[in-house]
Amino acid sequence: MPSTARPPSRVGPYGDEGRAAGRSDRGAEEGSRRSSRSHGAAQRISGTGPQREPPLGDLYPGRSGAFRFAVQHETAADSGADGSGRSARLRLASLLTYKMRALIPKDEFAGIEGVAHLAAGGEAPALRAHFDAAARFLFDKSAGMPGRQRMFETAAGVKERLARLLGRSAGEVAFLFNASEGLFVAASGIDWRPGDNVVTALSEFPSVHHAWHYRRAIEVRAVGETLVPTLGELREAVDGRTRIVAVSHVSYLTGARWDLGALREIADSVGARLVVDASHSLGVVPVDGALCDVVVSCCYKWMLGVHGVGVFFLNADRWPDLAPPWLGWHSIERDPGPGVTHFELKPSIERFETGNYSFVSLYLLEAGLRSLERVGIGEIEQHVLALGGRMRAELSKLGCEVLTPGEPSRRAGNLAIALSDAARIEQELRAAAVVAWSGNGRLRLSVHAYNDELDVARAAAVLKQVLS
Repeated sequence: MPSTARPPSRVGPYGDEGRAAGRSDRGAEEGSRRSSRSHGAAQRISGTGPQREPPLGDLYPGRSGAFRFAVQHETAADSGADGSGRSARLRLASLLTYKMRALIPKDEFAGIEGVAHLAAGGEAPALRAHFDAAARFLFDKSAGMPGRQRMFETAAGVKERLARLLGRSAGEVAFLFNASEGLFVAASGIDWRPGDNVVTALSEFPSVHHAWHYRRAIEVRAVGETLVPTLGELREAVDGRTRIVAVSHVSYLTGARWDLGALREIADSVGARLVVDASHSLGVVPVDGALCDVVVSCCYKWMLGVHGVGVFFLNADRWPDLAPPWLGWHSIERDPGPGVTHFELKPSIERFETGNYSFVSLYLLEAGLRSLERVGIGEIEQHVLALGGRMRAELSKLGCEVLTPGEPSRRAGNLAIALSDAARIEQELRAAAVVAWSGNGRLRLSVHAYNDELDVARAAAVLKQVLS
Protein backbone atom coordinates (compact mmCIF):
# COMPACT_ATOMS: atom_id res chain seq x y z
CA MET A 1 0.00 0.00 0.00
CA PRO A 2 1.33 3.49 -0.76
CA SER A 3 2.32 5.45 2.28
CA THR A 4 0.67 8.64 3.41
CA ALA A 5 2.77 11.70 2.72
CA ARG A 6 3.76 13.70 5.75
CA PRO A 7 2.94 17.42 5.52
CA PRO A 8 6.03 19.57 5.23
CA SER A 9 7.23 20.95 8.52
CA ARG A 10 9.16 24.09 9.18
CA VAL A 11 12.77 23.50 9.95
CA GLY A 12 15.13 25.76 11.81
CA PRO A 13 16.73 27.54 13.27
CA TYR A 14 16.38 30.58 11.01
CA GLY A 15 19.12 32.66 12.55
CA ASP A 16 21.85 34.76 11.02
CA GLU A 17 23.86 32.30 8.96
CA GLY A 18 26.08 34.84 7.25
CA ARG A 19 25.21 37.81 5.16
CA ALA A 20 22.57 37.13 2.50
CA ALA A 21 23.99 37.55 -0.95
CA GLY A 22 21.08 39.69 -2.06
CA ARG A 23 20.46 43.35 -1.60
CA SER A 24 18.20 45.62 -3.65
CA ASP A 25 19.40 48.23 -6.05
CA ARG A 26 16.01 49.85 -6.26
CA GLY A 27 13.99 49.20 -3.13
CA ALA A 28 15.05 52.09 -0.90
CA GLU A 29 15.47 54.50 -3.78
CA GLU A 30 12.19 54.22 -5.63
CA GLY A 31 9.83 54.52 -2.68
CA SER A 32 6.29 54.51 -3.95
CA ARG A 33 7.08 55.74 -7.48
CA ARG A 34 4.93 54.07 -10.14
CA SER A 35 4.83 54.37 -13.89
CA SER A 36 2.16 56.61 -15.39
CA ARG A 37 2.61 55.22 -18.87
CA SER A 38 -0.64 55.41 -20.78
CA HIS A 39 -2.04 52.49 -22.68
CA GLY A 40 -2.98 53.83 -26.10
CA ALA A 41 -5.40 51.09 -27.08
CA ALA A 42 -7.14 51.20 -23.71
CA GLN A 43 -7.47 54.97 -24.08
CA ARG A 44 -9.16 54.60 -27.44
CA ILE A 45 -11.70 52.22 -25.95
CA SER A 46 -12.49 54.00 -22.70
CA GLY A 47 -11.90 57.60 -23.70
CA THR A 48 -10.60 58.26 -20.20
CA GLY A 49 -7.15 59.48 -21.16
CA PRO A 50 -3.88 58.08 -19.82
CA GLN A 51 -4.31 55.03 -17.62
CA ARG A 52 -2.30 55.32 -14.42
CA GLU A 53 -1.27 52.27 -12.48
CA PRO A 54 -2.23 52.25 -8.79
CA PRO A 55 0.39 53.68 -6.44
CA LEU A 56 2.88 51.09 -5.27
CA GLY A 57 1.80 51.72 -1.70
CA ASP A 58 -1.72 50.55 -2.55
CA LEU A 59 -0.42 47.20 -3.76
CA TYR A 60 2.47 46.78 -1.34
CA PRO A 61 1.61 48.86 1.75
CA GLY A 62 4.77 47.95 3.63
CA ARG A 63 7.09 48.93 0.78
CA SER A 64 9.41 50.95 3.02
CA GLY A 65 9.36 48.59 5.99
CA ALA A 66 11.21 45.31 6.38
CA PHE A 67 12.96 45.48 3.03
CA ARG A 68 14.32 49.00 3.55
CA PHE A 69 15.61 47.94 6.96
CA ALA A 70 17.31 44.91 5.43
CA VAL A 71 19.07 46.98 2.77
CA GLN A 72 20.19 49.65 5.24
CA HIS A 73 21.45 47.00 7.65
CA GLU A 74 23.40 45.13 4.99
CA THR A 75 24.87 48.32 3.49
CA ALA A 76 25.96 49.67 6.84
CA ALA A 77 27.60 46.37 7.71
CA ASP A 78 29.60 46.36 4.51
CA SER A 79 30.68 49.97 4.88
CA GLY A 80 31.97 49.27 8.37
CA ALA A 81 33.79 46.14 7.23
CA ASP A 82 35.86 47.47 4.37
CA GLY A 83 35.49 51.24 4.59
CA SER A 84 34.56 51.50 0.92
CA GLY A 85 31.12 52.98 1.50
CA ARG A 86 29.79 51.40 -1.69
CA SER A 87 26.02 51.40 -1.96
CA ALA A 88 23.87 48.30 -2.10
CA ARG A 89 22.94 49.34 -5.62
CA LEU A 90 26.52 49.21 -6.87
CA ARG A 91 27.33 45.95 -5.13
CA LEU A 92 24.21 44.26 -6.48
CA ALA A 93 24.72 45.57 -9.98
CA SER A 94 28.20 44.08 -9.97
CA LEU A 95 26.70 40.64 -9.36
CA LEU A 96 24.74 40.72 -12.59
CA THR A 97 26.01 38.67 -15.49
CA TYR A 98 24.54 38.51 -18.97
CA LYS A 99 22.77 35.25 -18.26
CA MET A 100 21.26 36.59 -15.06
CA ARG A 101 19.58 39.60 -16.65
CA ALA A 102 15.88 39.42 -17.43
CA LEU A 103 15.19 37.97 -20.86
CA ILE A 104 11.91 39.88 -21.14
CA PRO A 105 12.27 43.45 -19.83
CA LYS A 106 10.15 44.25 -16.80
CA ASP A 107 8.84 47.42 -18.42
CA GLU A 108 6.89 45.17 -20.80
CA PHE A 109 4.68 44.23 -17.84
CA ALA A 110 2.10 46.22 -15.91
CA GLY A 111 2.42 46.59 -12.16
CA ILE A 112 5.83 45.10 -11.39
CA GLU A 113 8.22 48.03 -11.59
CA GLY A 114 10.20 48.09 -8.38
CA VAL A 115 8.80 44.68 -7.45
CA ALA A 116 10.41 41.25 -7.28
CA HIS A 117 7.57 39.28 -8.86
CA LEU A 118 8.30 35.63 -8.07
CA ALA A 119 4.80 34.23 -8.48
CA ALA A 120 4.51 33.05 -12.09
CA GLY A 121 3.66 29.61 -10.68
CA GLY A 122 0.49 31.12 -9.22
CA GLU A 123 -0.40 34.05 -11.45
CA ALA A 124 1.91 35.66 -13.98
CA PRO A 125 1.88 39.45 -14.23
CA ALA A 126 -0.03 41.14 -17.04
CA LEU A 127 1.83 42.27 -20.12
CA ARG A 128 1.36 45.81 -21.37
CA ALA A 129 0.71 44.14 -24.72
CA HIS A 130 -2.42 42.65 -23.16
CA PHE A 131 -4.04 46.09 -23.22
CA ASP A 132 -3.58 46.34 -26.98
CA ALA A 133 -4.66 42.73 -27.46
CA ALA A 134 -7.87 43.33 -25.49
CA ALA A 135 -8.55 46.47 -27.50
CA ARG A 136 -8.00 44.57 -30.75
CA PHE A 137 -10.51 41.95 -29.62
CA LEU A 138 -13.08 44.60 -28.73
CA PHE A 139 -12.70 46.32 -32.11
CA ASP A 140 -13.09 42.94 -33.83
CA LYS A 141 -16.16 42.26 -31.69
CA SER A 142 -17.73 45.42 -33.07
CA ALA A 143 -16.89 44.61 -36.67
CA GLY A 144 -19.61 42.08 -37.47
CA MET A 145 -18.81 38.97 -39.50
CA PRO A 146 -15.32 40.10 -40.60
CA GLY A 147 -14.49 40.60 -36.93
CA ARG A 148 -15.70 37.10 -36.09
CA GLN A 149 -13.53 35.73 -38.89
CA ARG A 150 -10.50 37.47 -37.40
CA MET A 151 -11.34 35.90 -34.04
CA PHE A 152 -11.14 32.41 -35.53
CA GLU A 153 -7.96 33.33 -37.38
CA THR A 154 -6.42 34.45 -34.09
CA ALA A 155 -7.45 31.16 -32.47
CA ALA A 156 -5.84 29.21 -35.30
CA GLY A 157 -2.65 31.21 -34.90
CA VAL A 158 -2.53 30.49 -31.17
CA LYS A 159 -2.88 26.77 -31.89
CA GLU A 160 0.11 27.01 -34.22
CA ARG A 161 2.20 28.67 -31.50
CA LEU A 162 1.20 26.06 -28.92
CA ALA A 163 1.98 23.26 -31.36
CA ARG A 164 5.49 24.64 -31.75
CA LEU A 165 5.94 24.57 -27.98
CA LEU A 166 4.93 20.91 -27.97
CA GLY A 167 6.88 19.97 -31.09
CA ARG A 168 3.73 18.74 -32.80
CA SER A 169 1.01 19.95 -35.19
CA ALA A 170 -1.78 22.47 -34.64
CA GLY A 171 -4.27 19.78 -35.62
CA GLU A 172 -3.61 18.11 -32.26
CA VAL A 173 -4.40 21.17 -30.11
CA ALA A 174 -7.87 22.00 -28.79
CA PHE A 175 -9.12 24.73 -26.48
CA LEU A 176 -11.15 23.82 -23.41
CA PHE A 177 -12.04 25.97 -20.41
CA ASN A 178 -9.20 24.78 -18.19
CA ALA A 179 -6.70 21.97 -17.64
CA SER A 180 -9.06 19.99 -15.40
CA GLU A 181 -11.55 19.62 -18.25
CA GLY A 182 -8.80 18.02 -20.30
CA LEU A 183 -8.17 15.45 -17.59
CA PHE A 184 -11.90 14.71 -17.52
CA VAL A 185 -11.83 14.09 -21.29
CA ALA A 186 -8.95 11.65 -20.90
CA ALA A 187 -10.69 9.84 -18.02
CA SER A 188 -13.90 9.57 -20.02
CA GLY A 189 -12.10 8.06 -22.99
CA ILE A 190 -11.03 4.85 -21.25
CA ASP A 191 -13.20 1.74 -21.38
CA TRP A 192 -12.70 1.05 -17.69
CA ARG A 193 -13.06 -2.49 -16.37
CA PRO A 194 -13.13 -3.81 -12.80
CA GLY A 195 -9.60 -4.09 -11.47
CA ASP A 196 -8.14 -1.32 -13.64
CA ASN A 197 -5.91 1.24 -11.99
CA VAL A 198 -4.30 4.64 -12.43
CA VAL A 199 -0.82 5.35 -11.11
CA THR A 200 0.04 8.84 -9.92
CA ALA A 201 1.89 10.57 -7.08
CA LEU A 202 0.52 11.06 -3.59
CA SER A 203 1.64 14.70 -3.65
CA GLU A 204 -0.10 15.42 -6.97
CA PHE A 205 -2.42 18.34 -7.72
CA PRO A 206 -6.02 17.37 -6.80
CA SER A 207 -7.32 17.29 -10.38
CA VAL A 208 -4.54 14.96 -11.51
CA HIS A 209 -5.17 12.77 -8.49
CA HIS A 210 -8.97 12.61 -8.54
CA ALA A 211 -10.14 13.04 -12.15
CA TRP A 212 -10.33 9.27 -12.54
CA HIS A 213 -12.94 8.76 -9.79
CA TYR A 214 -15.82 10.33 -11.71
CA ARG A 215 -18.76 7.87 -11.77
CA ARG A 216 -16.55 4.83 -11.51
CA ALA A 217 -14.71 2.84 -8.87
CA ILE A 218 -11.16 2.93 -10.13
CA GLU A 219 -8.14 2.13 -8.02
CA VAL A 220 -5.84 5.13 -7.89
CA ARG A 221 -2.37 4.10 -6.79
CA ALA A 222 -0.82 7.23 -5.32
CA VAL A 223 2.85 6.60 -4.63
CA GLY A 224 5.54 8.46 -2.78
CA GLU A 225 7.38 7.85 0.47
CA THR A 226 8.28 11.54 0.33
CA LEU A 227 6.81 14.62 -1.31
CA VAL A 228 9.13 14.02 -4.28
CA PRO A 229 8.45 10.47 -5.48
CA THR A 230 10.95 8.56 -7.56
CA LEU A 231 10.75 6.85 -10.92
CA GLY A 232 11.39 3.59 -9.10
CA GLU A 233 8.25 4.04 -7.01
CA LEU A 234 6.16 4.62 -10.13
CA ARG A 235 7.76 1.66 -11.86
CA GLU A 236 6.94 -0.64 -8.96
CA ALA A 237 3.32 0.56 -8.84
CA VAL A 238 2.34 -0.16 -12.46
CA ASP A 239 1.14 -3.55 -13.63
CA GLY A 240 -0.87 -5.16 -16.39
CA ARG A 241 -4.07 -3.47 -15.17
CA THR A 242 -2.63 0.05 -15.21
CA ARG A 243 -4.52 2.05 -17.82
CA ILE A 244 -3.09 5.51 -17.18
CA VAL A 245 0.04 7.02 -15.68
CA ALA A 246 -0.99 10.54 -14.69
CA VAL A 247 1.50 13.18 -13.55
CA SER A 248 2.22 16.87 -13.49
CA HIS A 249 5.36 17.44 -15.54
CA VAL A 250 6.46 19.92 -12.86
CA SER A 251 4.97 19.73 -9.36
CA TYR A 252 2.89 22.64 -8.12
CA LEU A 253 3.85 21.62 -4.59
CA THR A 254 7.59 20.98 -4.70
CA GLY A 255 8.76 22.17 -8.12
CA ALA A 256 10.17 18.71 -8.96
CA ARG A 257 10.24 17.88 -12.69
CA TRP A 258 9.65 14.42 -14.15
CA ASP A 259 11.68 12.96 -16.99
CA LEU A 260 9.02 12.47 -19.66
CA GLY A 261 11.14 9.98 -21.56
CA ALA A 262 11.44 7.76 -18.49
CA LEU A 263 7.71 8.07 -17.82
CA ARG A 264 7.01 7.00 -21.40
CA GLU A 265 9.08 3.87 -20.90
CA ILE A 266 7.22 3.04 -17.68
CA ALA A 267 3.82 3.51 -19.35
CA ASP A 268 4.83 1.49 -22.41
CA SER A 269 6.08 -1.37 -20.25
CA VAL A 270 2.47 -2.13 -19.28
CA GLY A 271 0.62 -0.67 -22.26
CA ALA A 272 -0.68 2.36 -20.36
CA ARG A 273 -1.51 5.89 -21.48
CA LEU A 274 0.68 8.79 -20.32
CA VAL A 275 -1.41 11.83 -19.35
CA VAL A 276 0.58 14.92 -18.38
CA ASP A 277 -0.48 18.19 -16.78
CA ALA A 278 2.03 20.74 -18.06
CA SER A 279 0.59 23.75 -16.23
CA HIS A 280 3.95 24.37 -14.54
CA SER A 281 6.19 23.60 -17.50
CA LEU A 282 4.60 24.71 -20.78
CA GLY A 283 6.07 28.11 -21.52
CA VAL A 284 9.15 27.82 -19.32
CA VAL A 285 10.85 24.49 -20.14
CA PRO A 286 10.56 22.14 -23.15
CA VAL A 287 7.57 19.78 -23.21
CA ASP A 288 7.87 16.96 -25.75
CA GLY A 289 4.35 16.21 -26.90
CA ALA A 290 5.57 13.21 -28.89
CA LEU A 291 6.19 11.35 -25.63
CA CYS A 292 2.68 11.91 -24.24
CA ASP A 293 -0.78 10.63 -25.08
CA VAL A 294 -2.43 13.75 -23.67
CA VAL A 295 -1.06 17.06 -22.39
CA VAL A 296 -3.24 19.58 -20.58
CA SER A 297 -2.30 22.99 -19.29
CA CYS A 298 -3.71 26.21 -17.92
CA CYS A 299 -2.54 29.41 -19.63
CA TYR A 300 -2.39 32.09 -16.91
CA LYS A 301 0.92 31.02 -15.41
CA TRP A 302 4.07 30.39 -17.44
CA MET A 303 2.55 31.13 -20.85
CA LEU A 304 1.75 34.70 -19.78
CA GLY A 305 -1.93 34.35 -20.64
CA VAL A 306 -5.11 34.65 -18.60
CA HIS A 307 -7.95 32.51 -17.26
CA GLY A 308 -10.77 31.22 -19.44
CA VAL A 309 -8.84 28.90 -21.77
CA GLY A 310 -7.06 25.59 -21.22
CA VAL A 311 -4.81 23.67 -23.59
CA PHE A 312 -5.81 20.13 -24.56
CA PHE A 313 -3.22 18.34 -26.67
CA LEU A 314 -4.05 14.89 -28.04
CA ASN A 315 -1.29 12.91 -29.70
CA ALA A 316 -2.97 11.72 -32.88
CA ASP A 317 -0.38 8.99 -33.39
CA ARG A 318 -0.84 7.48 -29.94
CA TRP A 319 -4.57 7.94 -29.25
CA PRO A 320 -6.36 8.61 -32.54
CA ASP A 321 -9.73 7.20 -31.48
CA LEU A 322 -10.27 9.16 -28.26
CA ALA A 323 -13.93 10.23 -28.29
CA PRO A 324 -15.30 13.41 -26.68
CA PRO A 325 -17.61 13.14 -23.65
CA TRP A 326 -19.81 15.97 -25.00
CA LEU A 327 -20.84 17.64 -28.23
CA GLY A 328 -22.10 20.96 -29.54
CA TRP A 329 -22.47 22.86 -32.77
CA HIS A 330 -18.72 23.37 -33.15
CA SER A 331 -17.88 19.68 -32.68
CA ILE A 332 -20.14 18.35 -35.44
CA GLU A 333 -19.26 18.22 -39.13
CA ARG A 334 -21.97 20.60 -40.31
CA ASP A 335 -25.04 22.36 -39.05
CA PRO A 336 -27.91 19.94 -39.80
CA GLY A 337 -30.43 22.79 -39.78
CA PRO A 338 -33.88 22.97 -38.16
CA GLY A 339 -35.74 19.71 -37.88
CA VAL A 340 -32.75 17.55 -38.93
CA THR A 341 -31.66 15.09 -36.25
CA HIS A 342 -28.75 13.42 -38.02
CA PHE A 343 -25.24 14.75 -37.43
CA GLU A 344 -21.66 13.63 -37.86
CA LEU A 345 -18.94 14.25 -35.30
CA LYS A 346 -15.90 16.02 -36.69
CA PRO A 347 -12.92 13.66 -37.04
CA SER A 348 -10.52 16.53 -36.24
CA ILE A 349 -9.42 17.83 -32.85
CA GLU A 350 -12.40 20.21 -33.02
CA ARG A 351 -14.62 17.32 -31.96
CA PHE A 352 -13.64 18.25 -28.37
CA GLU A 353 -14.66 21.91 -28.78
CA THR A 354 -18.39 22.37 -28.27
CA GLY A 355 -18.83 26.04 -29.16
CA ASN A 356 -17.17 29.41 -29.45
CA TYR A 357 -13.87 29.93 -27.69
CA SER A 358 -13.14 32.49 -25.03
CA PHE A 359 -11.76 34.69 -27.77
CA VAL A 360 -10.62 37.50 -25.52
CA SER A 361 -8.53 34.97 -23.58
CA LEU A 362 -6.93 33.79 -26.82
CA TYR A 363 -6.07 37.33 -27.93
CA LEU A 364 -4.26 37.87 -24.64
CA LEU A 365 -2.62 34.43 -24.77
CA GLU A 366 -1.31 35.25 -28.24
CA ALA A 367 0.45 38.29 -26.80
CA GLY A 368 2.05 36.14 -24.10
CA LEU A 369 3.20 33.48 -26.53
CA ARG A 370 4.68 36.13 -28.82
CA SER A 371 6.79 37.40 -25.93
CA LEU A 372 8.03 33.89 -25.16
CA GLU A 373 8.78 33.10 -28.79
CA ARG A 374 10.94 36.21 -29.16
CA VAL A 375 13.25 34.68 -26.57
CA GLY A 376 12.85 30.95 -27.21
CA ILE A 377 12.04 28.19 -24.75
CA GLY A 378 15.60 26.86 -24.80
CA GLU A 379 16.96 30.22 -23.66
CA ILE A 380 14.20 30.58 -21.07
CA GLU A 381 14.97 27.15 -19.64
CA GLN A 382 18.68 27.95 -19.28
CA HIS A 383 17.80 31.26 -17.63
CA VAL A 384 15.38 29.85 -15.05
CA LEU A 385 17.67 26.94 -14.20
CA ALA A 386 20.60 29.30 -13.56
CA LEU A 387 18.48 31.82 -11.67
CA GLY A 388 16.64 29.07 -9.81
CA GLY A 389 19.96 27.54 -8.82
CA ARG A 390 20.99 30.86 -7.32
CA MET A 391 17.66 31.13 -5.49
CA ARG A 392 17.92 27.59 -4.16
CA ALA A 393 21.43 28.28 -2.88
CA GLU A 394 20.23 31.40 -1.06
CA LEU A 395 17.33 29.49 0.51
CA SER A 396 19.73 26.79 1.71
CA LYS A 397 22.02 29.43 3.23
CA LEU A 398 19.06 30.70 5.24
CA GLY A 399 18.52 27.22 6.67
CA CYS A 400 15.26 26.64 4.82
CA GLU A 401 13.89 23.16 4.19
CA VAL A 402 14.04 23.23 0.40
CA LEU A 403 11.57 20.83 -1.20
CA THR A 404 12.79 21.34 -4.78
CA PRO A 405 15.50 19.01 -6.09
CA GLY A 406 18.90 20.58 -6.64
CA GLU A 407 19.75 18.81 -9.89
CA PRO A 408 18.84 21.18 -12.77
CA SER A 409 17.16 18.45 -14.84
CA ARG A 410 14.84 17.71 -11.89
CA ARG A 411 13.37 21.21 -11.60
CA ALA A 412 12.02 24.09 -13.68
CA GLY A 413 10.89 27.53 -12.48
CA ASN A 414 9.31 26.70 -9.10
CA LEU A 415 11.33 26.71 -5.88
CA ALA A 416 9.49 25.61 -2.73
CA ILE A 417 10.38 25.64 0.95
CA ALA A 418 8.45 24.03 3.79
CA LEU A 419 6.98 26.60 6.20
CA SER A 420 4.24 26.05 8.74
CA ASP A 421 3.46 29.80 8.73
CA ALA A 422 3.85 30.31 4.98
CA ALA A 423 0.79 32.58 4.75
CA ARG A 424 2.31 35.07 7.19
CA ILE A 425 5.69 34.97 5.45
CA GLU A 426 4.04 35.57 2.08
CA GLN A 427 2.25 38.62 3.47
CA GLU A 428 5.46 40.04 4.90
CA LEU A 429 7.27 39.44 1.63
CA ARG A 430 4.48 41.15 -0.28
CA ALA A 431 4.61 44.11 2.08
CA ALA A 432 8.28 44.44 1.12
CA ALA A 433 7.48 44.24 -2.62
CA VAL A 434 8.42 40.57 -3.06
CA VAL A 435 5.51 38.69 -4.60
CA ALA A 436 5.49 34.96 -3.81
CA TRP A 437 2.85 32.23 -3.31
CA SER A 438 1.86 30.24 -0.24
CA GLY A 439 -0.34 27.27 0.64
CA ASN A 440 -0.17 23.59 1.56
CA GLY A 441 2.48 24.21 4.20
CA ARG A 442 5.00 25.70 1.82
CA LEU A 443 6.17 28.96 0.30
CA ARG A 444 6.76 28.93 -3.46
CA LEU A 445 9.09 31.30 -5.27
CA SER A 446 8.94 31.09 -9.07
CA VAL A 447 11.48 32.49 -11.51
CA HIS A 448 10.62 33.22 -15.12
CA ALA A 449 12.06 35.03 -18.11
CA TYR A 450 11.24 38.47 -16.68
CA ASN A 451 13.16 37.84 -13.44
CA ASP A 452 16.78 38.72 -12.83
CA GLU A 453 19.43 38.26 -10.18
CA LEU A 454 18.30 41.39 -8.36
CA ASP A 455 14.92 39.74 -7.73
CA VAL A 456 16.66 36.78 -6.13
CA ALA A 457 18.85 39.08 -4.05
CA ARG A 458 15.86 41.09 -2.88
CA ALA A 459 13.90 37.98 -1.91
CA ALA A 460 16.88 36.58 0.00
CA ALA A 461 17.44 39.84 1.89
CA VAL A 462 13.79 40.14 2.93
CA LEU A 463 13.51 36.46 3.84
CA LYS A 464 16.55 36.77 6.06
CA GLN A 465 14.76 39.47 8.04
CA VAL A 466 11.30 37.91 8.27
CA LEU A 467 12.59 34.42 9.12
CA SER A 468 15.02 35.58 11.82
